Amino acid sequence: MALDFGPNGEKHAKYENAAKSLFMAKNGAFREEKEWRLFTYGNLSSISGVQLRGTGKAISPYIPITIPAEAVSQVTLGPTNQTPRHVLEFALKHNGLSRVSIRASNASYQAR
Repeated sequence: MALDFGPNGEKHAKYENAAKSLFMAKNGAFREEKEWRLFTYGNLSSISGVQLRGTGKAISPYIPITIPAEAVSQVTLGPTNQTPRHVLEFALKHNGLSRVSIRASNASYQAR
């Protein structure tokens, strides 16, 4: 479902709750991951701090945030993870997170 914005990027109120629900929904099988999702939506030019990066076959907007190292104690690898464990270990150490444990999720992925 594409969100409907007015000519000046204003949000249509009728879609606001639906959009929030879509981004907050997650299959219960992934509950063990205890994932946090931070999101915003609207006209990109009206959102402060937006940057862009290439992700696979697309350009994705994102807003960089700082998470204190002590807030991260574990990384759970999802069922479609393709990053080799040694690369993730290096990335964690490189970012001051050498004491973070890594585990695989028990959830299975089903493409729809």
